Amino acid sequence: MHQFIEKESPSMNYRKFYAPIETELFEVEKLLREFLSCENPFIDRVVHHGFQLGGKRMRPALLLLFAKMTGDVLPQHRTLAAAIETIHTATLIHDDILDEATTRRHLPTVNVVWNNETSVLLGDFMVARAIRQVTELDCTEVSHLVAQTSCRLCEGEMRQVGFRGNFTLSEETYNSIIQDKTASLCECACLLGVFFNSTQQEWREGAITFGRHLGMAFQIADDLLDIRGEETQMGKSLGTDLAKQKLTLPMIRLLAVLEETPRQTLLSALQNESVEEVRPKIQTLLREHAIYESVCETAQKHILTAISSLEKFPKNPCRDALEALACYVLERKH
Repeated sequence: MHQFIEKESPSMNYRKFYAPIETELFEVEKLLREFLSCENPFIDRVVHHGFQLGGKRMRPALLLLFAKMTGDVLPQHRTLAAAIETIHTATLIHDDILDEATTRRHLPTVNVVWNNETSVLLGDFMVARAIRQVTELDCTEVSHLVAQTSCRLCEGEMRQVGFRGNFTLSEETYNSIIQDKTASLCECACLLGVFFNSTQQEWREGAITFGRHLGMAFQIADDLLDIRGEETQMGKSLGTDLAKQKLTLPMIRLLAVLEETPRQTLLSALQNESVEEVRPKIQTLLREHAIYESVCETAQKHILTAISSLEKFPKNPCRDALEALACYVLERKH
């Protein structure tokens, strides 16, 4: 058991923010292993590998930090933290199939170690187990919230797939997509942290606001890193958005400022050249047109909104940790 937890625990960069909930997060790790364990050795081996690809544990940490900031961490919080992380990991495994990614967390993806079929079934298995654990809490409102969030995740991803190759995608549509596919699970985690401790509408709205804007900033930063990051540092396949012709905020803004001729040249390159060829060209254009700064400024505004929402809550170590975690989202390199 300890070997599993040591391998699966958050990276040091994130662990420093989790100090107020270190004990509780350790208990969630044990719970994850317990409710995902399977007597079939093949399934158990695949599940173990799948969880090595997670790593940050940001969503369960958000849930636990909000719970401890507003009261006690209850058994329901631990169960929900494990369920939310399981759903998140399932989305990563499915993402790797869609993106044809080969590495994540410096490890080969499930689809590389086994195949796409195994990856699809593993993701399904994880979601099913998560839903089972949530429903065993016998709280209709919580079950509805988790189910609704799972629907939003899927709808966001499907909408993004539907817009592949659409080079006129608007910022408004992009924002609505990432609010569903990324921010919704952060919203859910934060709200569930408060849910059993308080019925204060102000606190619940504050939790949702924090989760939404943190999630938006996280995804925007991730989209920037997909273009400008280094695979050796990130530990996962990069350039997948470009390869799949998925427009993200940096590309939307770049295409908006280019004159017609260079814009058509870039579009031709996106459609006809490999990621290795087109990525350096895009990096140069983003620097020349100050798009990096523009996008970072947008992410920063989301973080400031998230931090402002914490003013509604008691000042304590958990609130301090949430503020520090929010600031780190903009600084991260992986």
